[in-house]
Amino acid sequence: GLTLYDFIEPFFMFIVGVAIPFSAGRRIEQGQSRSEIFNHVLQRATILFLLGIFIYSVDAGKPVFRLWSVLTQLSFAYLVTVLMLRTAIKWQVAVSFFFLLVTFLLYNLWTVPGFDQPYTPDHNFGSWFDLATMGVLEGDHWVAFNFLPTAAFTIWGSIAGTILRQDSDYRRKIRIFLLVGAVGVAAGFLLDPFVPMIKRIATPSVVLETGGWCFIALAFSFWLVDIRQVRKVPFFFAVVGMNPLFIYMFSQLGGTSLVSSIVKPVAYGLFFWSNETMIIYAAGLLTWLFLWYMCFWLYRHKIFFKI
Repeated sequence: GLTLYDFIEPFFMFIVGVAIPFSAGRRIEQGQSRSEIFNHVLQRATILFLLGIFIYSVDAGKPVFRLWSVLTQLSFAYLVTVLMLRTAIKWQVAVSFFFLLVTFLLYNLWTVPGFDQPYTPDHNFGSWFDLATMGVLEGDHWVAFNFLPTAAFTIWGSIAGTILRQDSDYRRKIRIFLLVGAVGVAAGFLLDPFVPMIKRIATPSVVLETGGWCFIALAFSFWLVDIRQVRKVPFFFAVVGMNPLFIYMFSQLGGTSLVSSIVKPVAYGLFFWSNETMIIYAAGLLTWLFLWYMCFWLYRHKIFFKI
């Protein structure tokens, strides 16, 4: 099954893809050459990759080579998506499904003893790949090979961004997003009995399912913000969305735990009359509000962390 937590990475990688046609289009309008744009893209992909390595090195207390971070996966997805930006949409779709097909075949046809059980934790192709490249397995069964199937999210987001930039009627855009989204959700559910939805190894069924919801969420957001001009509620989320790299790195490097340790005494003081469960929820809410205010402070002072 799926939980709301399972949608964070797909939505993040998808929206990065949505932004790519706008970013690249602006650079072209500014007169930048293809080589200049490519050099910028290569530099950004390299920094994302190194930041992903850095997160695990800090956690280990020494330099280590670990490829499980979403940033290392995004570095590949970002680079591939930009390189295909000028190709026809049908070829972009074909490449994204090729990634899913390769993932399915490798997991189901891999015959190395001990790693020939496609959907068993630590005994599948993804686990073999981790041992071959890093010599260690991730404790919660995430695999680095996710970089290939999850690249589909960014490619699909780029396609959606290309459609958004077109001068066609907004109703047509929404219809396309809803139709594609519904097909993706249905395909994921129909595939589930044969290829189970497992987020930790990014099976094709879970990629199609969550990818479909990405398109549906984009259609709703486009209608709400751009068509209906509802801005106050989305602004609450945009404050965080304007500094995603900062808040992600802050959280991954122990910042959230630090904030939680600060607000816990406050929660106990405010809700001393309640039960332990209530205090835990209150501490969690206060932690999130504190993190949001950090992003709001940065937003208000026009401080944005970019690469």
